[in-house]
Amino acid sequence: MRPNTRLAAARDERLPSLSVSGDYGDIGTNPSQSHGTFTAAATLHFQIWQGGRTEGDIKQAEAALAQRRAELEDLKSQIEGDVRNAYLDLHAATSQVEVARRNLQVTKENAGPDASALRRRRDRQCGSRPGPGVSNVRGA
Repeated sequence: MRPNTRLAAARDERLPSLSVSGDYGDIGTNPSQSHGTFTAAATLHFQIWQGGRTEGDIKQAEAALAQRRAELEDLKSQIEGDVRNAYLDLHAATSQVEVARRNLQVTKENAGPDASALRRRRDRQCGSRPGPGVSNVRGA
């Protein structure tokens, strides 16, 4: 049951209730000697000594409604933060792509027709000497 419905039901417990019932039938030893009989009753019920229970139900329903509203606000804030973070991530990624494009353009402009010669020279230089922290000396 929804919290709003629970609260309304708890408040409506204070109201009086009315019930009506009726019955109709035939009485007699055989159909030619039968006659109709009926009963009608109405009951009006007032909540006099139930005030504490009704108030407790109302307070409980109000607390459940307030909790659901707080959960809704929390969820809205979480969604807003997720969307904001996704937007910032997208913006950062777009900036990184733009920087990479500029770097590629600069590399193409600097490399020109001698790009393969530069690669061969770089490979020779990198392959001939060890990197930092690497030693050619073997232990005894």
